[in-house]
Amino acid sequence: MRVLVTGSTGMIGSHLVRALAAEGHAVRCLVRRHTERAEALGPAVEVVLGDLGDAGSLRRAVRGMEAVVHTAGVVSYWAPRRDELHRVNVLGTRALLDAAIEASVRRFLFTSSIATLGFVTSAAPGDEETPYNWQSAGIGYFDTKAQAEAMVRTEPRIEGLSVNPGITFGERDVHKNASRMLLQVARGGPLGCPPGATTVATIEDVVAGHLSALVRGRPGERYVLGGHLLTFQELYQRIATILGRPAKARVLSPSLLRWYGRLALIRGALTGKEPEFTPELAEISSRDRRYSSQRAEAELGYRVSPLEPCLARTWAWARARM
Repeated sequence: MRVLVTGSTGMIGSHLVRALAAEGHAVRCLVRRHTERAEALGPAVEVVLGDLGDAGSLRRAVRGMEAVVHTAGVVSYWAPRRDELHRVNVLGTRALLDAAIEASVRRFLFTSSIATLGFVTSAAPGDEETPYNWQSAGIGYFDTKAQAEAMVRTEPRIEGLSVNPGITFGERDVHKNASRMLLQVARGGPLGCPPGATTVATIEDVVAGHLSALVRGRPGERYVLGGHLLTFQELYQRIATILGRPAKARVLSPSLLRWYGRLALIRGALTGKEPEFTPELAEISSRDRRYSSQRAEAELGYRVSPLEPCLARTWAWARARM
């Protein structure tokens, strides 16, 4: 299959490009100009320079492709970046989707997130049918990913579908989306654990889920790629064990987390730098976000790998770059 991958220098994208090439697919990558990591994609991969805001580069990128895997996007929980989130995650996805339709691309696989699912309010885990209920929280990343995913899944002119990974650990986490938790523990933090829960996945499982969804996924559908349903206390305990550090037993209250988020927000306003913690993250990490991967297991053959070996590999990768 001839496949275009966006976001190919990010963690999921870079692993996916290698896996697609290993399976014999013809892989093309849309890479932003001046991206230092582009050369790491390997000689077997075709590169088109451009970005989601450049319509001409999108038309060149999708020309002759049978499928698009759209992993590119902005992840931020800082209010000053909300316009950027909308421009890239929503308008950029719309532009790429339109270019793909115009080029008669057959399939469009969107790398979404559990961010597009509502937080869980019952004892049982949620799933792909858990309705989105974050509207009043004003979380720009969640809102824009939900808009983009709905756009892809409801587009009648192309086979659009999504995969929804949980927090994903693995090597080449260049934006420190998950590995920042390992770095926190390594530096003696955090002060305590958030009171919420989440869905955790390994990069090898997430990539395998993408590969299967590209071929076997149903148009209009979405698939949670997770497997490990953990409270943050349990997750930090597992990380501490891998790092050989004392586990953080204290669970912080939602009100204390929100206070700390507001304090970090003030610091960010003074420095002009995006803080590592914000009120949005305080709200997210205080909720239950555990979701079943049963649909992916049944329809995609998704399988869940042990978490600890992946945490160890992620830590080895992150430690080498400290």
